[in-house]
Amino acid sequence: MADFEIEEILRALPAKAEVYGTLTAGVIVGALVFSIILPILNMTDLL
Repeated sequence: MADFEIEEILRALPAKAEVYGTLTAGVIVGALVFSIILPILNMTDLL
C-alpha cells in the first residue's frame, strides 16, 4: 500500500513542479516589466 502511495506522489510531482515553475517565472517577469515601466512613467510624469 505504501509503495502505491509513493508512486502516486512521484507521478503527480512533475505536474506540480510545472505549475509552481510557471507561477515563479510569471512573478519574475512581472517584476522585471514593472521595474522597467515604472521609471519611464515617472520620467513622463504620468504616474
